[in-house]
Order: sequence, then C-alpha cells, then structure tokens
Amino acid sequence: MRIGRDIRCWALHHRTDKPLEELAAMYNPKIRGWIAYYSHFYRTQLRPTLKRIDAYVIRWARRKYKRMVHRTKGARDWFDRLRRSTPKLFAHWPLCHGNGRTSGAVFVSRVPPVQTAVRNCMGDEGRAFGVVL
Repeated sequence: MRIGRDIRCWALHHRTDKPLEELAAMYNPKIRGWIAYYSHFYRTQLRPTLKRIDAYVIRWARRKYKRMVHRTKGARDWFDRLRRSTPKLFAHWPLCHGNGRTSGAVFVSRVPPVQTAVRNCMGDEGRAFGVVL
C-alpha cells in the first residue's frame, strides 16, 4: 500500500521539536482520509499499516524524552498510558485499539471464598489436625 511509504516520509520520529498534540493535528486529516477510503476495501491491511504510526510515535518518544532512550519497554508502557488517557488523539486509535472497552467475554479468576476463610480461621492449628490446604 502507498500508506506505508507516506508514513515513512513523514519522519515522525525526527520531529521532536513539536509536541505530540501538534503532530496529531498535522497528520489526523490524512489518517482520516485513509480510513474513510481503504476501510471499505482493504480493512485487513489497513490496521497493521496504521499501527506503524504507533511504532513511530514510540520512536518519537524515545528521542524526545531522554529517560526512554534505552528503555524500549518503558516507551511502550508510556505509549499505552498515553493511548488510554487520550484515546482520540490520533484518528486511527479507535480503529486499531478499540474504544477502551472489552469487545468480548471477560474471564475473571477467583479463589473460592471458603478456602481463604478456613485458612484464616485455622492458622497454624490447621496443620495439627492434618488439614492440608
């Protein structure tokens, strides 16, 4: 797709002189146009291509904030916090990352309450009676 070439030509990660909000304002009209056109024809190819912008934003942060220069995971964590705090900063975030809600069933693992209650009541005496939890 032509989009990948355009994203590379932006050199987003080299624009550390501008704040991220200004970069988003510069590139969002182009991103919205791509989403409007290509989402009807190449939806499966559009999402990974637009996620490349996220990689460039992480590279931008690593150049902008010196504490992230050698911390790739720290930059990714920063990006995840940024995306959750401002989910509409970039036009492609709702498409690529959802709207912040889960899109399916959520499995919640629980410890049975009886087991914790028995453990709290018996303490060390439970071992004296041969109870093993």
